[in-house]
Amino acid sequence: MPSPQIPFNILEAVKQIPIFAKLNWADQQRIARKCRIQEYRKGDWIVREGTPPDFFYCVLSGRVQSFAFDSGDQKTHLEHLHRGMYFGIISVFTGETHSINYQAINDSLILKIPKDDFHQLLDDISSLGV
Repeated sequence: MPSPQIPFNILEAVKQIPIFAKLNWADQQRIARKCRIQEYRKGDWIVREGTPPDFFYCVLSGRVQSFAFDSGDQKTHLEHLHRGMYFGIISVFTGETHSINYQAINDSLILKIPKDDFHQLLDDISSLGV
């Protein structure tokens, strides 16, 4: 049975993400098969604190803000994420709920790999785990 075709843009996106860029073509193909790309509009929530681990996320375009709320429900800015930066990985590794909120600052494209698929990729591609 032939392998499913991967849309060109997903494979090209995988090749441009720093943690995947140095992998060989076959490993990049394997990763691309597990990815999906989702668009978020300005102000959309991507991840909310306290939600279960679901995906490994990577910013393909746009900007994302990470923040937490203090005891007075005031937003505490942590970081701006831009192209090539990833998040959600700690929750994926530990199985703990997300401890940070992530929200699109402007229209953004986010590459997502489901948690179980990401674990399988780590098992299959030893250099990715390093």
